[in-house]
Amino acid sequence: MGTAADRFIEFWREFKEDANGYNVHPDDSVITERQRTICSHKTHNDFMNDKNFHKLLSGKLHLNLLPAPYIGNLKTASIYILSLNPGFGLSDYFVEENNDVHKVILDTLYQRDFDGYPNICLNPKLLWTPGGQYWYQKLKQCMFHVLNTHKESSMLDIMKIFSCEIATIELVPYHSSQYQVPPKLYNQLTSPKQAIQFIKEYAVPRAITGDACIVALRKGEMWGLKRGEFQNIVVYEKSSSRGAHITPPKVGKEPTDFQRGGEKVIEFMNRAIWRI
Repeated sequence: MGTAADRFIEFWREFKEDANGYNVHPDDSVITERQRTICSHKTHNDFMNDKNFHKLLSGKLHLNLLPAPYIGNLKTASIYILSLNPGFGLSDYFVEENNDVHKVILDTLYQRDFDGYPNICLNPKLLWTPGGQYWYQKLKQCMFHVLNTHKESSMLDIMKIFSCEIATIELVPYHSSQYQVPPKLYNQLTSPKQAIQFIKEYAVPRAITGDACIVALRKGEMWGLKRGEFQNIVVYEKSSSRGAHITPPKVGKEPTDFQRGGEKVIEFMNRAIWRI
């Protein structure tokens, strides 16, 4: 049966891209019946020419984009950052029309051919993508902090280590500008259950033994996590979830959730560098 990581990966290897239809896992097919919740555009031009364009930047799920249940190396990452679902930007369709980027996204989904940067959103060559811009902005203060500590390293060195050590996991793997998945639909999806099981059976035990840490940015309770339960698991309060920043701690001040998350990221990044 393998580990929980193996099972999670095998689950997503069952996904087959459909160039002429919806890109959903076969066990999530119920989602394609919820026309008010989803939208369909085969190309960037289709998206930009949609007469209801203004409605597409809300909570509708863009099912012609490839799903993104995770980014990074699930088995070897030492930092797991948990969120609700991958976002959506105006250029996402355009980005996926780039054959090289398209291949990298699929390689990540199938957990193969990492090419030195398992977390593709932290690959310097892909910082121009919406995911690259989002995660660089989210983590840059921690990167600068680590860079300042390890002055012999370059920013390129630091980004490669961040890419190797961080895996981001999404509760729902389908893109939208806002998370607005109806609870009834959520309960019918299989992919969130697989993500939760991976965290429970693989990431949490590693966090308990000190081999990894978890930073739950949003809805920790949906992931089955509680605040303050384990030293290496940081669960943001509801009030912190909106911005969900990850920043270095400030000396002499009680840390916020943002800084607790950043403190764990920095701690495990330093460990990774010292191991090299």
